[in-house]
Amino acid sequence: MRLHPTTGDPACESIHLAITTWGALHQDAWQLPEDLSPTQLAAAIGQYANLVRTPTGVPGTCGHRLMGDLRPPEHRHTVTRALVARGVPSALTTRADPAPCEAPPGHQLAGEDTLADTDIDWWRPPTPEEATRPHVVCFAVNLHHFADSNNIRVSDAPAEHVFHPAFDSKTPGSWFVDLSESNPHPLLPPAFASNGLAWHTTPALAYATLRGLRPQPVRAWLRLKRSNPYLDPWYERVRKARLAVLQSLGLTTDLDTPDLLTALGDLPRADRVQRALLKALDATAQDAFTVLDRPPAQPDQALLSSWPTPDDPTWRPDLRAAVTANARANVHRKLSRTARDGNIPLAVSGGHLLYATHTHTRPDRDHRSTQLRVQDWPLTRQDQTRSSASHGLVPGPVHRQHQCRTHPQELLRILVSNPEAQALPRRTTATYSSTETGRPSRHARQEASSNGPCPTPPTWG
Repeated sequence: MRLHPTTGDPACESIHLAITTWGALHQDAWQLPEDLSPTQLAAAIGQYANLVRTPTGVPGTCGHRLMGDLRPPEHRHTVTRALVARGVPSALTTRADPAPCEAPPGHQLAGEDTLADTDIDWWRPPTPEEATRPHVVCFAVNLHHFADSNNIRVSDAPAEHVFHPAFDSKTPGSWFVDLSESNPHPLLPPAFASNGLAWHTTPALAYATLRGLRPQPVRAWLRLKRSNPYLDPWYERVRKARLAVLQSLGLTTDLDTPDLLTALGDLPRADRVQRALLKALDATAQDAFTVLDRPPAQPDQALLSSWPTPDDPTWRPDLRAAVTANARANVHRKLSRTARDGNIPLAVSGGHLLYATHTHTRPDRDHRSTQLRVQDWPLTRQDQTRSSASHGLVPGPVHRQHQCRTHPQELLRILVSNPEAQALPRRTTATYSSTETGRPSRHARQEASSNGPCPTPPTWG
């Protein structure tokens, strides 16, 4: 609930009320413990406000508004029109219509051809050797949309339709191009979510050039005026906030792998308020991107068959698409590197990866170069990037065991959507990351009857 005082600028000054007896801060995306005293609740909200911003809704909304807070445009008093803040040159100040391929469904500019960039959603049958392995392990790429998002360039210039442009990795936009690979890895998901000509964002083409392709776009919708890494200060603010909370939980950047695993094993017994804040910060980072192309919520527009671009310069479906393409490239890059050591997934869904293993804790090869760090979290030393915001492939606590035949991708979806699911492949023990951070945890093994309930998706094996 938001109240505006009778004096001052209503666009800047307001009072926000959270009615906890109605479920606010407990039953919504905040998920704070319900039995906190008023003092503890105020301390938790105050800590979030000091680390991020004053809460004004669910964490995703706070994350989205933080983007504009750190790149503020010029602001004048709503009533007097007096200059209140000069703003910064890199702010988004103009409402930008999306290109037809970028517009979400329902938008009045939406075209028939839409962007092909999506998260990886893929599976493959196990090899005969993998079918003999008794376990499957699910890994999580920590905050896979958030990682490296600080490098994505944004411009509030209108999209211009250009034919046969030369690709420039510093030009934000959407490109109609064929990114089909002539010799892809037979056991890995495709690097790009299309075959033949399709619309792709700049990060997808940038990854294609790193893989040795020479993209030749047929046409493009480009924003040719000055661009900048718009999310860079936002990324750093959220990253430092997470590291501060992790430090309060005993997870510091100087821990070696054994000490880090021990600290992660103790995490379920750590301060519950700090764990809840860590969840809120993760939601702040990940859910902020979903607001970038959210349909209008106004009653006069929500029921329209087609609606116009919202009057908000930070409504940017093209930015969300670029974040998705960038996340897909990062995940695929990690898969390509770990595949060199013989670790190849059975299924991938977004940032969750499923492997067949001989043990219930990690892939089978002995990675002598493996380093787990709070800040970097690469699976191997060579898998480090410029933006290291607690991302990497990480195991989770051992889960339940049942005898049933479940498609590997169906299993992955069950585990991702419901950590307490009981549908697991035949003769396997699945491991799923259900801790607050998506990081390793050494919970006690939970065994269940082999006759437990199990749905009947397609069989495999």
